[in-house]
Amino acid sequence: MQWDNNLVKENKVKFDLSIWQPENIVWLNNFIIPKNKRGLGLGKKIMNEFVKWLDDNHYDSKLLIADCYGTPETVLQHFYGTFGYTEIEKKGNNTYLIRKNVDK
Repeated sequence: MQWDNNLVKENKVKFDLSIWQPENIVWLNNFIIPKNKRGLGLGKKIMNEFVKWLDDNHYDSKLLIADCYGTPETVLQHFYGTFGYTEIEKKGNNTYLIRKNVDK
């Protein structure tokens, strides 16, 4: 099963996932909003739909945050934190976050 989203397609957002089975973990590998679409609430809309899909399908999610695309790591950590992601590990300049499935 893969996550398919019209907002991602219509706005040419880079949103790449890897699903690890049988662990039921979805790695969010890339989430990059085009510069001309930033600051419009698009990221929040996409993430709200994504975390709903995670919960509906009983997936945990992990990601690595990095400021290599221009957004400071602290801003990214706060952004993902609003969707339930918490830090699990820091290795050098790499910060890993996890979001546990919310069973409904």
